[in-house]
Amino acid sequence: MLPNTALTAVELVIPSDKFFDAMSEIGDWLAGRRVTTPYSTCRRNHAGDHKVCIAFPQPGDAQNFAKHFGGRLAA
Repeated sequence: MLPNTALTAVELVIPSDKFFDAMSEIGDWLAGRRVTTPYSTCRRNHAGDHKVCIAFPQPGDAQNFAKHFGGRLAA
């Protein structure tokens, strides 16, 4: 596995009421492209929405994912 500093991560904020549908869509997108992510994190913000961060070993996959799901590349 690549060291974490070599990974590109994407951050998304998903409204709580759309979380399960969004995670299903994300899973379908990853499976359809045969992308395996080494890790992801999720936490709730003060508004109750979910902040999801998903790491990608390939920067192109991260960019495509961010574009498709309206996320942003993490610094």
